[in-house]
Amino acid sequence: MNPKRKQIFNAAVKKFSENGATDTTMKEIAQEAGVGKGTLYRYFEDKEDLYRHILKKAVEKKFKYVQKELNDYEGDDFFEYWRRLNIAGLKYAEDNIKLAEVASDIVKNKDQKFYRSIID
Repeated sequence: MNPKRKQIFNAAVKKFSENGATDTTMKEIAQEAGVGKGTLYRYFEDKEDLYRHILKKAVEKKFKYVQKELNDYEGDDFFEYWRRLNIAGLKYAEDNIKLAEVASDIVKNKDQKFYRSIID
């Protein structure tokens, strides 16, 4: 990821995890990232595009945790398999607290207009 894009990404994760996506402005993200507001729009179309990018990265990262757990398991016990999947999800959330908070925000607020546009 381009260093400036990563800087904006990290700032957005921080602000979204603190305030939620709907209550965070692009101006606040720009200030947190230490860039001008116009710079955000060079890398992301709008706040929805930025949020979608964060969700995509969260899913990719969580999938790596789950995939490792699945690759390491050789048994055929469904409940052990299920337990390992849950542990992998918890480990992901523990290692990526802010990212997990941002990703879970869409579930908690799925009926709000902003989140509906992301889901649909």
